[in-house]
Amino acid sequence: MVILRSEPHNSFYARYIKRALDIAFGVAILPVVAVEHLVVAPLIRSEDAGPAMYDSIRVGKDGRYFVMHKYRSMRVNAPDIKEADGSTYNAPDDPRQTRIGAFLRKTSLDEVPQVINIIKGDMSFVGPRPDLPEEVALYRGEEHLKLLVRPGLTGYAQTHGRNAIAWHDRLALDIYYVKNISFMLDLRIFLRTFIVALLQRDVFESPVGKRLIADSDHADNAQKCQPITEAIKQNATQDFNVLKCQPKPEDISERASHDFNALKCLTEGTVA
Repeated sequence: MVILRSEPHNSFYARYIKRALDIAFGVAILPVVAVEHLVVAPLIRSEDAGPAMYDSIRVGKDGRYFVMHKYRSMRVNAPDIKEADGSTYNAPDDPRQTRIGAFLRKTSLDEVPQVINIIKGDMSFVGPRPDLPEEVALYRGEEHLKLLVRPGLTGYAQTHGRNAIAWHDRLALDIYYVKNISFMLDLRIFLRTFIVALLQRDVFESPVGKRLIADSDHADNAQKCQPITEAIKQNATQDFNVLKCQPKPEDISERASHDFNALKCLTEGTVA
């Protein structure tokens, strides 16, 4: 007798039990989410009079777009600065952050509104973190496999290196999860998340220069990229000094794009 076994991402647990657990737990903690919102939202708005929430278009299961909710941690009209590998710039001294935003990101409380996404079916409590459409366009090899499952509030990559490892390394961990999804793996990730959050471990990424040195494909250009990375930080600081007096989002967007292109050229071995 031949016993046919489904792929882990298409198992009975992944298709039915996991979703049922998401709904049950999500509804159960809604009162906690509501109380947090009553406290956090006014604090965010009081700092710069901007909105409390930040909604972002992300790519979910089967490549479907959805609106991901989170608390706003950056200043209004913040420029989108990208790393050389296409991922979003993220550092503890990021001048785009508000004071309350820095605390929310450090404690991961900015992600709590995604419980709404979980109840709606856009996300799961455990799964690969959702990427932006432009990031999905940079997938290579089997990295598209992460779109076979719902993205998660936390995931295997978030508890095994998080932002301290390169983006494509995080994607490799996401693929491991997709290929090995099970109740016990989800339970281990869920419990480990609390330890990582309490220790505030790997919240921010390593500097671009240090990450490139560890990558043999970019080692020759690492020293060149470091001063440009510093220039990006200076540009971001200057942009927000301008925003306080006279918003010029078009100029800031062009500068952020130029910074990313400069880094991309260097990492490909070409100096513009």
